[in-house]
Amino acid sequence: MSRLVEESFGGDMEAEICAVLGADIRAARARKGLNQDRMAELAHVHGNYLDRIEREERNISMESLCRLARALGCQPFELLQPDFTPTVQR
Repeated sequence: MSRLVEESFGGDMEAEICAVLGADIRAARARKGLNQDRMAELAHVHGNYLDRIEREERNISMESLCRLARALGCQPFELLQPDFTPTVQR
């Protein structure tokens, strides 16, 4: 594991990445004024799937990460940054 990743996420990296991803998606979705159903529709994912991602209960594929990022108007890697602050692009 790289030192940068280790310093950013600490010991339980998978759980922390899921937490960061869920929080970043939720924050970006809220800043865009989207409810979960509309966000799921834009990203071409099921609403229950999005809900489970935001609640840190689901790991996602790269394809889903890219779909969600596209729907939010950001780059996929931004959703994995602990200090990501989404901008509003409607």
